[in-house]
Parts: sequence; structure tokens; C-alpha cells
Amino acid sequence: MRPIRVRLDLDRLERDFATGARTYLLCNPHNPTGLVLTRDELKEVAALADRYDVRVVVDEILAPLAYPGTPHIPFLCLRCPMLNINPKMLPRLDEIEADLLARRSRAEHEAWPGEVEGIDLTLTFLRQKREQVRRLTRIAPIDLGLPTVRSSMDRGQFP
Repeated sequence: MRPIRVRLDLDRLERDFATGARTYLLCNPHNPTGLVLTRDELKEVAALADRYDVRVVVDEILAPLAYPGTPHIPFLCLRCPMLNINPKMLPRLDEIEADLLARRSRAEHEAWPGEVEGIDLTLTFLRQKREQVRRLTRIAPIDLGLPTVRSSMDRGQFP
């Protein structure tokens, strides 16, 4: 199954916000279309909500079911890039880990216990994030298909 090619109408959203909407229910990924908003679209939603004082209520329950190759970005994490690491950055994390290990070795040699402790905390965080990214890239998407409307006859109800 392929995702439906739809996008969020940001101009319409701005008109709705400008004419008095006070709360916006953001379903991301959208059900039933499978639309997953991009980082830029989410930033625009956030900017519009700030501009028009609109509260954004977020439903991201279907995030694990996003189509393959379509990264889901939690709305609340827009301003924190360390929470969502792009899988393309995995080799860079390996380089950073190697550098940290070299620095840790020097800190041990120089007897800088505070430095060793700080590097150990950073290494722990780095390894957890790397494993999280690897785990998430291994999870196969689940195809739930698109819902269909059943007739009353299908449900065993008769007129």
C-alpha cells in the first residue's frame, strides 16, 4: 500500500486560526490518509498557533505505523533535535563516541575524575540514542489498510 498524496492546507489553517479557532486537534500521522507532517509543516503549524494564540492538542497514537521512509517527528520535540536523531547520523555518532573514548582515556590518565564522570554520562546518552535509532529503523511498519464503510446488511442489521 502506498501513502495517499495529500498535504496539510496551511493557508486554510491560517484562515481558520485568524477567524477565531482557539484549539486545533493535530492528528499526526493522520488517520485514515497516513499523512505524516514534515518538520517544516510542523514548524509552520507551531508558528501559526503562536501567532493566533491557538492551543494545539496533539494525537500521535499512530506514530509507530508511519509508512517506511517517512519519519514521524513528535510535535513537542520540534525544538529539541537531540530527541530525534536522523538515522543518517549514525556514522557520526560512532565518530563522536570514538572521540569521547579518547578524551575519557586522557582524563583517566590525567586523574580528572569529574571529567571522566561527565564523559561517562555523555557516552551513556549517546549509546542509548544510537540504540533507539537502530531499533526504530528495524521496526517494520504495520499495514492496517484503509477503512471501508460497511452497509447495514454487513452488520447484520436489516431495515
